[in-house]
Amino acid sequence: MLAPQEVPVSPGWPNSASPTPATSIPPVATVDEAEQHWAGIDATHCKNLFLRNQKGNRHYLVIIQHSKRADLRAVARSDRRRQAELRVA
Repeated sequence: MLAPQEVPVSPGWPNSASPTPATSIPPVATVDEAEQHWAGIDATHCKNLFLRNQKGNRHYLVIIQHSKRADLRAVARSDRRRQAELRVA
């Protein structure tokens, strides 16, 4: 079940009738570095956080808007296993 702030990916993507053009940018470590490559791209920009629990046996990919801050404690609490702490993997 999705949380109220989550939006499902369109079921037709990437084979939808109105294809989205692919855009590649080089790998960067921060949003500030990525912004210089976004000029002229009319799209929602996001950041991907690859996280793991303390034991390193559970991994999570969190995708959020580039302007938002991630609440890692809230992400950990949302897992039914109640992970104690999440860290960048």
